Amino acid sequence: MRKAIPIGVNSYQKLREEDYYTVDKSRMIAEFLERKTTVTLITRPRRFHRNIADTFGIRQEAR
Repeated sequence: MRKAIPIGVNSYQKLREEDYYTVDKSRMIAEFLERKTTVTLITRPRRFHRNIADTFGIRQEAR
């Protein structure tokens, strides 16, 4: 079965639970941060939560 493209899905949990197509850019971000540039800007998709902890379901006690 082919994975669906998550058009309009704004929940990381839903992406994982319903097996939508995703792209893991963890390695790219790690390489980017290792460059030690003066300014680092990491953006997030529109309407994908303001807090990255909320985005990935990180509980308060784990922060």
